[in-house]
Formats: sequence, structure tokens, C-alpha cells
Amino acid sequence: MKKAILALAVVALVSTTAISKTNPSEASSSKLTLSSVEDAKLYLNMSTEEKGTVKLKITDEVGNLLVAQNVAFKKSFSLPIDMSSLEEGNYTIKVEANDEILEQNVFISQLHQEDVAAFLKEKESRKFELKVFHENTPVTIKIVDESGNTYYSNRVKNQSNFTQVFDLSEIDASTPLEIIVSGKKSRIIKTI
Repeated sequence: MKKAILALAVVALVSTTAISKTNPSEASSSKLTLSSVEDAKLYLNMSTEEKGTVKLKITDEVGNLLVAQNVAFKKSFSLPIDMSSLEEGNYTIKVEANDEILEQNVFISQLHQEDVAAFLKEKESRKFELKVFHENTPVTIKIVDESGNTYYSNRVKNQSNFTQVFDLSEIDASTPLEIIVSGKKSRIIKTI
């Protein structure tokens, strides 16, 4: 199974910020872009005639610094960023170069056909947060046990990306459960 990266801009949850620290009346010849290629790999591209240093930081969903890297450059460049070793989840990439800042939120997930991505996190004892990112509605969510008993079933028709919290504290903790998220092309199963 391939690990893929969904830049949230692709699934309509844009959190990209590009800021110039210079005076707006002063033209900057630099342009920072972040592009996704394949299998959780990105390229940071900068078009410039200047020289300087790129400061790259990658943080996880709670703000823990995972990568801090400074790279000197003389002119335009393309810097590969391999995120394939990171766990499934939300990350923020922040880049500072010359007088520009680029900030991009990305979601890394095991995707079958890039139809649906789901991220499950235990928030408290037996309380789970499910984040679903997908391009096509509807999406079906089910919680079942190994005997096929259904504890939850819902077809989401009017939201393309959403977060839902499930309180499973009333279900015996020794009961193995699965959350099944189904899109048009793919089906993701998360074991609880």
C-alpha cells in the first residue's frame, strides 16, 4: 500500500500562507512554491536571482518540531522533502527564504486510490476523533465488531471534509472494533 500525501489545498482545506516581510513597495524577485509529486514526497521550489538561506521546519499536529533544516542557495533551486517516514497525520511545513514565508498544512495517509483519507486518534479513554478528507461525496462510516454487529452507521452526503468524535466508552474495551470509511473507489479500515 502506498503512502501518499494530500496537500490540504487539493481537498479544499487550504491553510497556505505566503507572506513577504519586505515593504510592499519594494519588489521581491523571489517566488516560493511547494509541489506534491508522489508517495509522500514534495518539492520546495524557489525562483530567484538572489542568494540566501532557506529555513525549513516541519511540525506535527500538536506543534512538535520534527525537522529543522537550513539550506544555503545561490540562485533558483528545488529542494526535495521526503515525508514518507512520518506517521499518518496532519503536519505543517513552514519555509522562510530571503523575505518570504510559506506555510502549508499537509495530511499524510495510507491511500488506496486517493479517493478518501481517514485519520483516527484516541483523544481520551475510548473517545476517538476521526478526520475524513475526500474528494467525492458521499462517504459511509461504520463501526462494527468482529461478529458483524454494527454500533454506528452513517452516510455523509453534504460534507466533503469533516471531523467526528465517537464516544465508545459504553462498549467493553475488550471488544475489538473497526471503523470503516468508504468512498466511491476506496475503503479504509481502522482497528480500535
